[in-house]
Amino acid sequence: MVALIDESSTLGGADYPRMMSELGKYGASFVLVTQSLARLDAIDRELRPTIFANLDSLTVFQVSAEDARYLAPELGHDLEVDDLVSLDDYECYARWSSGGHRHPAFSLRLDPPAPVDPSRIAAIAAESAGRFGRPREEVARQVDQILAARALKLGRDVPEEMLALAGPDDGHLQLSLTENPPLKRNDHRGRRTRS
Repeated sequence: MVALIDESSTLGGADYPRMMSELGKYGASFVLVTQSLARLDAIDRELRPTIFANLDSLTVFQVSAEDARYLAPELGHDLEVDDLVSLDDYECYARWSSGGHRHPAFSLRLDPPAPVDPSRIAAIAAESAGRFGRPREEVARQVDQILAARALKLGRDVPEEMLALAGPDDGHLQLSLTENPPLKRNDHRGRRTRS
């Protein structure tokens, strides 16, 4: 199993050291992507050294000088800070492992993304809207309900038209400050039945 976690430094609640040690026992691998090592430090000062002590492969695109000072020795192969801060788009340095062997660092250039096909974008947007979307009016009405309920809870004046939209329940709104709207996100999925 491989878990690809983009913007891994934004998931502050994830216990990466524990995940790496526990799931690694069962052959699981992680691909952690971040734009700055400082963001890892902001989560936990021990996170960066733990990750680097457990990594098998490292791929570095253009980075800040601060990150380059840390990453150049990790990559090895006599790389300098300037090598990492002056990379062009789609260029990177990598040090990968295979079969328990760590290979020396090397540079590579990736192909740029394929040209954008507007018809493909439209098809994906339509499919997503059909599966996950709701009418704009329904969303606006639900937002108004939440805002009206919170305003009442805080003792603020609520315009009559918002009260009417919110819908009374024995004279009280059903939503509270902490209550979330009902989830309809998975209504498109069929229910599994046992045969």
